[in-house]
Amino acid sequence: MKRYNIYVLWLILSMAITSCSEDKLDSFVENDYLYFNSEEQTEVGFPLQEFSFLFEEEAVTSKNVQVPVQLAGRFAEHDRTFNVSIVDSLTTAVEGVDYALEQQNFILKANEKEGAVIVKVNLTPELDEEKLKIALKIEDGDDFSAGSEGVLVLSITNRLLKPDWWEILHRPIQFGPFTEKKGGLLMKYMGVTDGRDPFLGDPYTFEMTYLGTTYVLYNGGPCQAKLNGFKSWLLTSDGAPYYDENGDLIYNTMN
Repeated sequence: MKRYNIYVLWLILSMAITSCSEDKLDSFVENDYLYFNSEEQTEVGFPLQEFSFLFEEEAVTSKNVQVPVQLAGRFAEHDRTFNVSIVDSLTTAVEGVDYALEQQNFILKANEKEGAVIVKVNLTPELDEEKLKIALKIEDGDDFSAGSEGVLVLSITNRLLKPDWWEILHRPIQFGPFTEKKGGLLMKYMGVTDGRDPFLGDPYTFEMTYLGTTYVLYNGGPCQAKLNGFKSWLLTSDGAPYYDENGDLIYNTMN
């Protein structure tokens, strides 16, 4: 009889533990998360996205900037909503003047893993001199919780930002550390007015197709010759020698 009672007690406890574990598992699985997906970070570790008006058309005085968000969790067969707020302590831009968050509720489409927050930013005189910051925060809601990267800083300016093409590891030439002055002089020398990669296209690159995939490859000779010409121009053109905003002779910072 005693053994039977012990067995019944063990069975009850096992069922209770199993039920509790399943409840916790369900609770964990039901938590879908959203986070800001950005490779860049601020000095204190927040995800960072930057935008400049510099290469926009002259008539553009405002722009809707899309800030991507990423799903960590399960897909859904229906649209889901998420909420975003402003972190005042991390924001230097003035709402209603420099930017507008015209809505706080956004939609992640059914069966999608990426969505976006839309921030309207305005071209103001302050952007000619500095970068202004807008800190966005994903709020916990009915459909989503905020992931570990739930706060992002959107930096806006009307000055030159480091282009995506500045550091391409497989390119046979490198420009050294980016500074606004160096980037501007390189684009001036190469005749670039829209921010594009000046070393993309003939004679600097060519295409090669392998197993159905097309690759863009660099011609080392023409690239190096043009870069050498830029280095010489830094020392001999009108206004030379050129120094960057850090006080360094730009020629000495070239790789």
